[in-house]
Amino acid sequence: MLLMFAVIYIPVIAAEERYLRQTFPGYDDYARHVTRMLPRLTRYGNQQAAYDSARYWKHREYEASIGCAVLLAILIAKLLILSR
Repeated sequence: MLLMFAVIYIPVIAAEERYLRQTFPGYDDYARHVTRMLPRLTRYGNQQAAYDSARYWKHREYEASIGCAVLLAILIAKLLILSR
């Protein structure tokens, strides 16, 4: 799975970073302070923004949670069916 992740996501991440560098002038500074794969435990810069549920729904972030839940349900069902 790690090999599949690397083969699929590393080129996607590189392409996305090229796009972000071309589109947003401050992206280089942001990229120097924020890790690529792991979440930060501290705030970036002097951000004062809090969680915004309207933004969560606008950008359909819930789709990732639904996808994970469906995949987990499929794996559990498969495990239960195969263990009989």
